[in-house]
Amino acid sequence: MGSVAFIAGSSVVGYLASQFGANMIVYTAIAGFVISMLLVMRNPATMPVSQSEEDTVRPKLSALLKDTEVIRFLALIALIQGSHAAYYSFSSIYWKEAGHPESLIGYLWSLGVVSEVMLFAFSKKWFAGWSLRTLFVISSVGVMIRWGLTASTTAVAALVVIQLLHGVTFAIAHIAAIQYIQKSEPNKMVALQALYNAIPLGAFIALMMAVSGWGYENWGANVFWGMAVMGLLALFIKVEPSRKGAQDITEKPQPEPQN
Repeated sequence: MGSVAFIAGSSVVGYLASQFGANMIVYTAIAGFVISMLLVMRNPATMPVSQSEEDTVRPKLSALLKDTEVIRFLALIALIQGSHAAYYSFSSIYWKEAGHPESLIGYLWSLGVVSEVMLFAFSKKWFAGWSLRTLFVISSVGVMIRWGLTASTTAVAALVVIQLLHGVTFAIAHIAAIQYIQKSEPNKMVALQALYNAIPLGAFIALMMAVSGWGYENWGANVFWGMAVMGLLALFIKVEPSRKGAQDITEKPQPEPQN
């Protein structure tokens, strides 16, 4: 639903900006924020219930961050997803400076998300039996091709290809990451998911946005070549979830204090 909402939002905002000016971006953002705040004030009709009655021994996040396999996984995903930083921050500016109207840019963003949704929708059918290594390699190669094209041209036909590759650079990497987490020890899954959201999808992208801002100011579109290099680096990182030795990095449950 989030991807579908993004498609609708980017298309509508692109149209409004082209018709009424860039201030519409701010107005629609404020409207969306207010609506979101009103919706989150509602209490859920059904509270979440644990499916397991057994206490699960879960690893400390700090201990997981000392696991070399986990570090490789986080580094691999950080390189692939972090390569989108310049795209998220400066692609619209870059394409507008090239003479493309805001409406077209909005449609291009929507096209990227359509590609993402299609990959998610058919992933079980298309990628059944594919190894994690294959999925990560495809995504890494897609990163090199996509950002290399972005740095090289602003032709509309090329931009269509670039946006269709979003399904490869983002969706396939995300699918592979989720499969990695699911194939890990059950007691690690929640912690790995938290680290995945916090580091590759959060802190590292934020860091790369700051770096790409400096890069775009100094080198313009050539900053996308730097993003392409991240895909090359990702090719050399191999990961394989381990289902053994979970107890070596777990935190022993502490007894509850007695009143």
